[in-house]
Amino acid sequence: KQFANDKIYLKSLLEDIDNCARKGINGLINGIESELIEALNDQQKVMEKLGLNTPEIDEVICLMKSDPNIQGIKISGSGLGDSVIGLGRPSISYGSYQTHQLNITSSGCALAAENGPEMV
Repeated sequence: KQFANDKIYLKSLLEDIDNCARKGINGLINGIESELIEALNDQQKVMEKLGLNTPEIDEVICLMKSDPNIQGIKISGSGLGDSVIGLGRPSISYGSYQTHQLNITSSGCALAAENGPEMV
């Protein structure tokens, strides 16, 4: 409904998402960390233009941006963003918000757990 009267703008945002995804995939496949970080940050800007953040998500993003060890921050999930992802290891407390560390390999993501990796 938000873009019912501006389909051209909506189409440009969707194209931006596609371009970010392609750039991120290229960065991930070719080991170009800066390209992946830029793609994640750019895609988050598009998510904000689409109005997909909640006040809580905005708070988490602000906390993550204040952490010098976290880069490439964006919402992830369906609807209004089930989670926020970022690259790095947290160096500050995120208050009552839970953090989970994932290990990313060519075969997928694994939750870093005390008893060994769990596939997610």
